[in-house]
Amino acid sequence: MFDNCTSLIKVYMPSFQDNNITDMKNMFNKCSSLKEINFPPSLNTKNVNDMSNLFAYCSSMKKIDLSSFNTENVKDMSKLFRGCESLSEIILSPFNTKNVENMSSMFEECENLEELDLSKFNMEKVTYMENMFSGCRKLRNINLKSFNTKCALNLSNIFENCFSLEQLDLKTFTFQKVYAMKAMFKGCKSLKEIDLSTFKNTISLDTADMFKGCISLKSIGSCSDKRILGEFEKCKGLKNKDNNEIVFKKKSN
Repeated sequence: MFDNCTSLIKVYMPSFQDNNITDMKNMFNKCSSLKEINFPPSLNTKNVNDMSNLFAYCSSMKKIDLSSFNTENVKDMSKLFRGCESLSEIILSPFNTKNVENMSSMFEECENLEELDLSKFNMEKVTYMENMFSGCRKLRNINLKSFNTKCALNLSNIFENCFSLEQLDLKTFTFQKVYAMKAMFKGCKSLKEIDLSTFKNTISLDTADMFKGCISLKSIGSCSDKRILGEFEKCKGLKNKDNNEIVFKKKSN
């Protein structure tokens, strides 16, 4: 609807009545100058199943309020806020995620987000979570206590380059079906401790560069998987010669 409207600054919709909307994919994608969106109460999102790329690369948006959205039938939230580099506040409550299957790159490159409370998220059907928080450089606090990852297949790069994260509580994470954890914590240079004791062996698991650049990481709990322990040993105690600073290039669009 507004895809690639790069000069658009404000969207005001005093009324918007359509009960048949099922697809909001790319609605504001790459609206790089957009600073304000006013969603009317009449906007009915109950039947929407795809919100992927909805606000992707809205790089001037500082706040997004989705408290009026009905997301009970949404299946795809991939790249929902990807590239929203100025975004510092997202109001998601109440946000129904019971039918969501794809959250890959959902908050990727939200560089100014400092905290996220996702404790109300229902993750029971989510299969893809790769790059979900990748590039959230200022993210210090993230509440994931309700995350049930029993259906998750891919967790690759999920926390990559979260430079400011010092701790993560992954006690609710389960890994029975996960086949990829590649670069899962890569570049998390402030991360001190992770408990991966709930990990269950998976035959084809990819753990390459799982802890690369985690120069502060001292413990991964009672994890017994040899592949994960091997990756942990690679980074354990390693520091580069430039005063512990590790820089990773920003991903291209």
